[in-house]
Amino acid sequence: MATVDPWTAVAVSTGLQLVGSLFGRDTRQDEQNNINLKFEQDNEAYSFDRAVEWSTYYHTLENQYVADLNTQAQNAYKEQLAFNQWQDKENMRLYSYAKEAEAYNASVESYYEQLDFNDIAEELTIADTERAYQDKLLSIGFQNEELLTKYYEGGKELALETRGLTQGLKEARKSSKLQIKEVGVNREMDLLNDALDKAGLRDGMAATKADAAFKVQGMRSELLQKEGQIRNMGQVGRSAEKAMQAVLANHGNAQMALYNSVANAESKYSLDLQKLAGALKNKTEMSQLQLDNITNALVNAETQIGMSEEGTGLKFSSLQAGTESGQRQLKQSLISAGEQNLADRNKIGMDRYQADVQASSRLKSRPSAPPQQKLPLLLPDTVYQKPMKPIDKPLPIRGLNNVHHTPFKDIIMSTASQVTGAALGDVQW
Repeated sequence: MATVDPWTAVAVSTGLQLVGSLFGRDTRQDEQNNINLKFEQDNEAYSFDRAVEWSTYYHTLENQYVADLNTQAQNAYKEQLAFNQWQDKENMRLYSYAKEAEAYNASVESYYEQLDFNDIAEELTIADTERAYQDKLLSIGFQNEELLTKYYEGGKELALETRGLTQGLKEARKSSKLQIKEVGVNREMDLLNDALDKAGLRDGMAATKADAAFKVQGMRSELLQKEGQIRNMGQVGRSAEKAMQAVLANHGNAQMALYNSVANAESKYSLDLQKLAGALKNKTEMSQLQLDNITNALVNAETQIGMSEEGTGLKFSSLQAGTESGQRQLKQSLISAGEQNLADRNKIGMDRYQADVQASSRLKSRPSAPPQQKLPLLLPDTVYQKPMKPIDKPLPIRGLNNVHHTPFKDIIMSTASQVTGAALGDVQW
């Protein structure tokens, strides 16, 4: 297709119009002008629609290009984000493995430290056990020494007690003899005092009787004197008789009182003699009782001392038996202490084994690195369907002029129109 300058086509059209104007106004020309105008408008609309179609096409291409860039940017962001997440997980995997390895190494170090501690604890416990065992042996030795000391001291005390009992028996017998001698002396003193008391009573009674006889003699002399006085007074008759009776009565009363006093003295004398006899009998019985008590006390002392000596023998036998029993107990305690020491040593060994097992149970297993996760997949490329290019449309067609004109003018106009149409039709914008 030939290329025609648009300005050339315009010039041709303008020339045709000028040519048409030379021949005057023509309806055919007017119609042709309208047709040309319509044709020009159709061409402009055609050109505008084609420009819009192509503009839309390129704008769609541009939008697809921008969308592709955005999609690529988003995919790159998502891929980087996925990679970062994978990297974080990988770092956490390596961090966890490092921490597990650190914990394992720490548990291994703690395990060997615990084993060292168990060694020290076992040695200290064994030392304490041995010290306790030695203390037990020393205690048993001291107890045995104490038993022997008590045995010898108890034997000495019992020997002294035996000698004391023997000496006490001698002293009891000697004291008994002295007490019997004292009872005899007291008996002699009682007999002597009884004889003296009886002699005193007899002398007192004799003195009482002698005093009474003397008083009777004085009363008789007084009576004779009073009788003489009455007679000398010269009284006769009843007065003299009454005076004499009164004197006789007083004399009789006084003599009776004196006789009663002597009788009472004799009665008291007899009673005192009975009291002395009773007292002497009582003292005799008391002396005999004292002798019996002394004899019984001596017998009881001998019996008690004999029983004490027997008890001393039993005490010595008991002391000896207790000492032997204590030694047997100490011997058994010694055996038991040895067995306990062996049991303690075995328990220490078991405790050490248990402590080692517990330390081993706290030992963490050797860590192993977990498998690495696969790298994240790349996002697939987005496929866009390319827009369809605008399809070529048929060009506008100039309308036909149905208005008739002179042949010459028609020929000219027709030719001009064809030339112009051909020129415009071949134009590429």
